[in-house]
Amino acid sequence: MSIFNKPIDQITTQDVERFCSEGVAENVRVEYKREFSSRDDIKQVAKEVAAFANTQGGTILFGVEEDEKRKPKLPLTGIDPAPEPDDRITKICLVSIYPPIVPEVAVLPLAHPAGQVLAVVRVAESDQTPHTIQGRTEFYVRGNAQCAPRAATMEEIEWLQNRRLKAVEHRERLFERAERRCEALMGRPAGPTLRMSIAPLYPSQPVFLHSEVLSIVRGRNRATGLEFASRASYPAHESAIGQVPLEWGRWEFAAVDIWGLIHYSLRPRETEPPKRIVGNLWLLAETRRFLQVARHWYGTKGYWGPACLQVCLDGCADATLACDEDSAFKREPMGGCKGDTSIRIDLVVTANRLEDEFDDLTLGIHRRLRWAFGVEQAEENEKPSPWLLERVKILENGQETCPRCKRGVMSSGRAKGVGCEAKR
Repeated sequence: MSIFNKPIDQITTQDVERFCSEGVAENVRVEYKREFSSRDDIKQVAKEVAAFANTQGGTILFGVEEDEKRKPKLPLTGIDPAPEPDDRITKICLVSIYPPIVPEVAVLPLAHPAGQVLAVVRVAESDQTPHTIQGRTEFYVRGNAQCAPRAATMEEIEWLQNRRLKAVEHRERLFERAERRCEALMGRPAGPTLRMSIAPLYPSQPVFLHSEVLSIVRGRNRATGLEFASRASYPAHESAIGQVPLEWGRWEFAAVDIWGLIHYSLRPRETEPPKRIVGNLWLLAETRRFLQVARHWYGTKGYWGPACLQVCLDGCADATLACDEDSAFKREPMGGCKGDTSIRIDLVVTANRLEDEFDDLTLGIHRRLRWAFGVEQAEENEKPSPWLLERVKILENGQETCPRCKRGVMSSGRAKGVGCEAKR
């Protein structure tokens, strides 16, 4: 975890030093401040915090000096710990900004120079915009081309005043565009299709560069070992898309755009084409794989604001949920979907939840999908049986053998099945 998504009370001085050693220049989500003392600095803090809240959120590091390329200088110099920096920063945000903002603040001691401290201030993207300063007369935002806060234009002020509605409409258009592209390229599926999308809750500024969206879609990610649809990938308007036809009528489709949308659609393996079969293990494994990609890339870009997650299982009318944990792909029926043609789950998630509650989040989604097939659920306060999660992690790690029965068939991290005769 990075300083962007690590719980604020768990961030250490070493975390900040490690981040600064990477040489990340100031950008739309990161600001470095050498000092925090004068009246001018107090106004500047209010501008920075309001601009972050009005845009995509961000992090301010006090006690970090920048060079001519706007990159942090080492060693870190720190700031004077008296009076308490966290109290002063919080007071500025409550008194000098309207509507008030309550940021996350951590004050960390420096070994050298002795007695100095660092202050980490994290500001979330706000849905109460516009935030103003100076008696509600000044509006500030941040942009990709200009790291420092700047005065908002009339169009941006209007956008901020109607931000929630306009941003939600924009996000829904992004979801719909990805679905239309999938249907245009892959055709309308005849059987069950798993469709997953995630995007910033209020997408108003680009998250990814054009070059990065291609990197996400193409092949195996070197940093994480994660796979996405990749054999045929190419750029599109504000996006990159990839498609992979697979065996037995299966296919995968991925779309990523600069606004932070990551979309993934795929059809499950069917042992007999006329039947509509959905694998129990396959559902959980593919949901986890998608969210691992999203978690990695949002963390890499420093986006830690709220995100809208949508998981849909389309074409599930009269489909059967089958047990698919054995090596011979024997599909033992577990339940059937009789009343719904489509199952849709909408969630708002944060980077902290993706990091700290990843297993619970994916198991919770899986539980809700199973429910549509009439499979008995555990109580809400009771965690699902760990054996299923254990098998999925075997797939993710690409282990050749199951640690329980010392048998297995997986040679990659894809959700095709794993043999285990151990008692569940």
